[in-house]
Amino acid sequence: MGLNKKIAKAIVAGLVVASSFGTVVPAMAAPAVKDTIASKQAAIDAAAKVVPPEAVLTSAKTDDAKFDLEYLVPDTLQRYEIVVDRSTSKVQSAVIKTSNYPGSVTVSKTEADVKGTILANYPDAKNIVVTKYTDDKSGTPFVICKATFETATLTGTALLNPATALIGYQELKFK
Repeated sequence: MGLNKKIAKAIVAGLVVASSFGTVVPAMAAPAVKDTIASKQAAIDAAAKVVPPEAVLTSAKTDDAKFDLEYLVPDTLQRYEIVVDRSTSKVQSAVIKTSNYPGSVTVSKTEADVKGTILANYPDAKNIVVTKYTDDKSGTPFVICKATFETATLTGTALLNPATALIGYQELKFK
């Protein structure tokens, strides 16, 4: 019986210690959790300035250095992949994917048309350089227009369809 009493005391002591850690550990973790929530909200607020107002946040991932946020515009099916620096809450980059394939076998748009599309989307764009290249990985020689440009806040690369001058893909790096 003495052994059972010692075991019971050890169990009670263990429960007391465990219960005290149960209240102390979350209390110590609470400021870190609050900081993470606040920095994630700051990242979402920063990304909201880059995406259209109708874009819906579909995913938010975090690591020590950045937040990876994904948005979808339901009406156009545009997908925005936004990277926000965790320490500064500034948008670092954005990748914008659309349902428009940037290649075509028909080339009817000129360099001026492509520049016009870039300027329509980025009115302060400068140093716009348009090149055309052929992507024949699928067996069909699709021509793709590539436009590089810069604005006061970013440098960008866009892939456009040479038959429509619609943007199919963009990569933006923020300054």
